[in-house]
Amino acid sequence: MSVIGAGHRSIPAPSRHTVLRFPEYLCELVPDSPGVRRFSAIYIDNQDPKKFRREAEGILLPIELRSLGDLRQHLSARSAADFEQGRTVELDGWILSQTEADSLTLATLYRMG
Repeated sequence: MSVIGAGHRSIPAPSRHTVLRFPEYLCELVPDSPGVRRFSAIYIDNQDPKKFRREAEGILLPIELRSLGDLRQHLSARSAADFEQGRTVELDGWILSQTEADSLTLATLYRMG
């Protein structure tokens, strides 16, 4: 056995369908509003948008995504876990889970192209 991967479990990659549908579904869940755009601008300030996008996709992308409801459930569970574990972000006086802040910003970046 090689050293590479020794002692580590293999994590399955998201399906092709999941990767292709994720941006569309996320943009359906996250409203395109001035408030969301303002939160996103504050949150991503001083970050490289391309790097943020790659990292946020790596965190938020579920292994399997069959419907908009699947994504809603996945993000809701992640958000609840964030609050339980203290992974929160203060934006413009609001306390959001890390998942919420990442989702808002990622959807805004998708819409910008």
